[in-house]
Amino acid sequence: MDLPDESPSLHACLRRVRRWRVPPNWTSTEWSREVRAQSAAAFWQASCEFDPGRGVPFEAFVQQRVLTAALTRYRQEWSFAVHCRPGEECDPECTAREASERKHLVREILTHLSSAEIRLITRLYWAGETEITIAADVCLTQQAVSKRKVAILRDLRKLLASPTPPA
Repeated sequence: MDLPDESPSLHACLRRVRRWRVPPNWTSTEWSREVRAQSAAAFWQASCEFDPGRGVPFEAFVQQRVLTAALTRYRQEWSFAVHCRPGEECDPECTAREASERKHLVREILTHLSSAEIRLITRLYWAGETEITIAADVCLTQQAVSKRKVAILRDLRKLLASPTPPA
């Protein structure tokens, strides 16, 4: 997929991405091709989804979409590399199994929380809400929400560090 020559911001994005460290398991040539393909796909999708009525310049919209797509792919590759032991061939099924085990462990540990604590953690980490937003909804101060969050995370760390798995 070729990139449009008339988009200087797209090429600026690619220059920026090429300065990033090449992820493990990739040669610089292969990674360059991968990022270029990812960028072309993001450019095409952004072109289809662009709405001039929102008042955002096309170049800025495309640049944001391309950088986001490239960064997402970059993080995926580094995440994959982190879960592989050095010198070993990485098995995608193994990393998927490890991810599944981690999800199971998280679900199991969350059963030790009250429903209010689960709601708070869910809103903060899964829904991406801010402490200020949650505080306003539940008629507390941001500091009170922060203290509750810290206490919950401390308890979760203790559960994870315990030698016997939570029952």
